Amino acid sequence: MRKAITLALIAVIAAGGCILEEGQTTLSEYSETRTMIGTFITVTVYAQDEQTAVNAINASFTAMEALGEELSHYSKTNRVYELNTRGYEHPVELSPGLACVINASAYYSELSGGGFDVTVQPLVALWEQVEKGEPAPTGDEVYETLGRVGYRNLKANATHAWFTRPNMSVTFGAVAKGYIVDEGLAQLRRYSIDYALINAGGDIAAYGGKPSGIGWSIALRNPRNESEYVTLIELRDGAVATSGDYERYYTPDMKIHHIVNPRTGYSATEVISATVIAESATQADALATAVFVLGPEDGIKLVESLPDTEALLITENKTIIKSSGFAF
Repeated sequence: MRKAITLALIAVIAAGGCILEEGQTTLSEYSETRTMIGTFITVTVYAQDEQTAVNAINASFTAMEALGEELSHYSKTNRVYELNTRGYEHPVELSPGLACVINASAYYSELSGGGFDVTVQPLVALWEQVEKGEPAPTGDEVYETLGRVGYRNLKANATHAWFTRPNMSVTFGAVAKGYIVDEGLAQLRRYSIDYALINAGGDIAAYGGKPSGIGWSIALRNPRNESEYVTLIELRDGAVATSGDYERYYTPDMKIHHIVNPRTGYSATEVISATVIAESATQADALATAVFVLGPEDGIKLVESLPDTEALLITENKTIIKSSGFAF
């Protein structure tokens, strides 16, 4: 069973009032929500006038929409599709965004010992048959498919990418949204926006806090009860992302879901959600998936080894585990 629309685990709590004073300059809050890259994206800025805000927000959405198309594995016209269909026979020329995401993916794959792996797509596709009402794959099918997964078999240089094994494919679902959010924020900076936040279905990044000097208040919701929240996070400069089994699941007990452990071939089940706070949305997005797959012990160990990175995990028995510097 799959939810038609999955509510974001992380919500931004709106502050009362939209006009604040910064020295002699009055800044107003402007916000717009659009549907793209399979989720709701809200861009919120503080600006001196409406036209500046509109121009900045439009530029941000335009950049994010273009990247969403560029990095989607559902498209049949982009270079991801070309890589997935002919990347074993021929190196595929990289676009700038695809090159950045592949490089980031290689880094986080090595960092997590393969817990994060964009070549997991053959396994994801295998388990999606359960969503369609078909029987779960056999052990032999899982084993065979594992032979087509492995980040070290995805190669890239400055201009091209290719596979070293046949029938491989990639999905950037665990890193692209974060990268897209980071690029959306970069556009806002180009319009001299000093205070901004983007919420892309729970992947949240911000800079500058608010003109009043406070941060954005982020509610981390209970993954098993959307009317409750686990904690509140104050975000000024940085990003928060969550991976959870509730996002897309194929059985009512959520034991079979879309976050597949690329090392075992089966859905990762040690935790039900993993939230990561990091310097960028790209980092937070990739690490949230890596930590979810690695589980409580190895996941927290990974986070503790990284500067300016914290995590909160909720285990399958509802135990909350935090990294040592998680202060919320």
